Amino acid sequence: MRSKITIFLLLLVIPCSGLKISSIEVKGAGVLNKDYVSTISGLKQGEEFSIYALQDAIRAIYKSNRFKDVKANVKEERDGVRIEFVVEENPILEDLQLIGAKKVKKSELEHELGLNKGEYVSEKQIWNSQRKIEELYRKKGFPNVSISPSTFISKDGKLILKFEINEGEKAKIKKIMLNGTNQLKAEKLKKKLGLHEKGFLRRGKFDKEKYISGKERLVEFCKENGFLDAHIDKDSIWSVGGDIFISIDIYEGPKYFVKTVEIEGNEIISSERIKKLLGLDTGDVLDMKRYTNGIGSIYAEYGDSGHIHASVKDDIIEEEYFANDSTKRYASVKLEIVEGKPAYVHLIEIKGNKKTFEKVIRRELALKPGEIFRRNKLMRSLRNLYYLNYFEEITPDWNVLENGDVDIVIRVTEKAVGTIQGGVGYNAVDHLVGTFSVKIPNFLGRGWDTSLDLQFGSRKVDISTSFTEPYLFDTPTIFGFELYSTRWKWENYYTEEKKGAGLRIGRKLTWPDDYFSTSIAYHFEALRYYDFSPSYNPNPAYDLRKRTYPIYRSALSYGLTRDSRDNQFYATSGNLNSLNIELAGGPLLGNDQYQKAILRSWWFFPVFKYLSIVAKGKYGVLVNIWEKTKEVPFSERFFAGGISSDGQIRGYPDRSISPSIWTQTEGDTTGKKYQFYLGGRAVMVLSAELRIPAVKDQLYFSIFADAGDVWLTPKETTLRYLKKSVGIGTRFVIPMVGILGFDLGYGFNRPDGAQLEFHFQLGAEQ
Repeated sequence: MRSKITIFLLLLVIPCSGLKISSIEVKGAGVLNKDYVSTISGLKQGEEFSIYALQDAIRAIYKSNRFKDVKANVKEERDGVRIEFVVEENPILEDLQLIGAKKVKKSELEHELGLNKGEYVSEKQIWNSQRKIEELYRKKGFPNVSISPSTFISKDGKLILKFEINEGEKAKIKKIMLNGTNQLKAEKLKKKLGLHEKGFLRRGKFDKEKYISGKERLVEFCKENGFLDAHIDKDSIWSVGGDIFISIDIYEGPKYFVKTVEIEGNEIISSERIKKLLGLDTGDVLDMKRYTNGIGSIYAEYGDSGHIHASVKDDIIEEEYFANDSTKRYASVKLEIVEGKPAYVHLIEIKGNKKTFEKVIRRELALKPGEIFRRNKLMRSLRNLYYLNYFEEITPDWNVLENGDVDIVIRVTEKAVGTIQGGVGYNAVDHLVGTFSVKIPNFLGRGWDTSLDLQFGSRKVDISTSFTEPYLFDTPTIFGFELYSTRWKWENYYTEEKKGAGLRIGRKLTWPDDYFSTSIAYHFEALRYYDFSPSYNPNPAYDLRKRTYPIYRSALSYGLTRDSRDNQFYATSGNLNSLNIELAGGPLLGNDQYQKAILRSWWFFPVFKYLSIVAKGKYGVLVNIWEKTKEVPFSERFFAGGISSDGQIRGYPDRSISPSIWTQTEGDTTGKKYQFYLGGRAVMVLSAELRIPAVKDQLYFSIFADAGDVWLTPKETTLRYLKKSVGIGTRFVIPMVGILGFDLGYGFNRPDGAQLEFHFQLGAEQ
């Protein structure tokens, strides 16, 4: 306050004469603070003097908290104006003592205070600190806390600050009284308050911030139930010993119902559609939450139709009470709509792409220059860009031009999408494995998807390379090829070797909608089995040693997919449905003959806040219509269990779910039998998963339940006796490596007696 009086007096006595500042001096400050005062004042020698600049200088010095008083003496001299600042310094904090703190940790109190030793402390800071401690205690349920600050100056002239804390008893909510509610149940209103009375399972903690927001929720809840005039008349809180009592007087008022809904000015969108968007019709309770959301939906619908300048003037007209009932009242809803002219896209500008070619981004935009600006098309464009997984962040912005059209700016922040992985790992199927892979989904910034993979170990050697062009000749045509060579040693059985190549071509469709795509692929490979183990004891009908190798396979496949997921790897909404049919042999020649069809359906549902539920289903069949024997290749049969690509049932070992028979080695006279897994011609897997994200698009935890089975023939398919498992898992992204996953599953009624199974996965979900 003294500094403000000083400023006022200066305004009375100092003339505004255009003189320059000849010198600036400081009195009452230490050596370091003299320079500090001159600096933060903002005044400089040689500049023109201004009373307003001097006023700002005094305020700046005072706000630094280093000084408890600031004055300025101004004297006009021959060569200009001499300014002398006279300051009184605040003391430096030497020691902070908290006396009586028992129920709250001193470290927490010190953090809340924000006072540090060696810094200047003002009286205002001490007062604010006292308020902070009191507020912290009240939040923790100590409403009767009292704090007495005291200060001492040490021999060195520094401040010793002491807070004596009388915590009082920790109070619990004894009773919450809601008065004035006639039609609404008090118990429901109490739940909206967010505070609970002390009970067997309730702590009864009082939180002031929760109480304030809870009162707002009470009124909102009333209005959601048609009580438009509801409000809180008064409320009070008092404590008796360790008990807190809360009393809230609510004016409920009459309950409103919709008499009519009148709509004017609409031509583009029908009145029936607008009523449906509003969510209210004649006879309905006038729910204000639904009403407000409905108005928002109407604006969104006009935005989707290109009329972003549309306006909706809404009015609720209160009418008569119901006959002989003063607690119920009618209201008419009137909407006056000005649709306006449609807005067109004038220009779309792409910013932030340093690596990705602009055409790679533009071809994913559902919205084009010259078209009507539709909000849903803009949102679809952003979804398409996010789905590429090339960008960390995509920010749209638009400017409305004088004629009502819009310019759109899409800013992208690119992320490192390529992975180079090398190392040594271990898993239950392949044992010790060395890996090296290079995957670049946006090769050279052109959207090309390229990969080179090498795995080598005691059981498996796998070399493959692939390339995909998603827009062949700048059309939505997908073209790709792959080359691969795999040698896989199945312990106690044999070594399997595959060498082959494939071509594929696909197309994004616009009907039934543009989430659909279709593809055709051709594969040719050579397959052979060798190094059969002495413990390999198949049924004679399945003995791979009796075939002539190599076996040549010529196969053609067709795929139809609808993918509306919001993200390839961490989807939370949308769905993925696909049908893949593969034909081998017959008119395609080759030694192997079969027909395989796999249908899968994944659905993603966002639930409370960031949680999501995933439901998956897969059904596959394998037949042979070319040959009379109906025999199918052993290598194409289904083996589910674990993290098998045929079907994940994570409480079981990999590929352990299959029909089997008991057999013995030819010529063996001991009678010893072995279990031989035949593989199936039909597989079904169902799963449900609750996903809990920890870091958006980088880490989530899950609780899952899997069920499924494999059958010898498709006609044996049944939902009875499915193998079931439950468990927990996690997925996370490691830069330059990819998506890693760990699952721990509990299998029910496993034949081996074990129940827990641990799985490690590398790559996207299957």
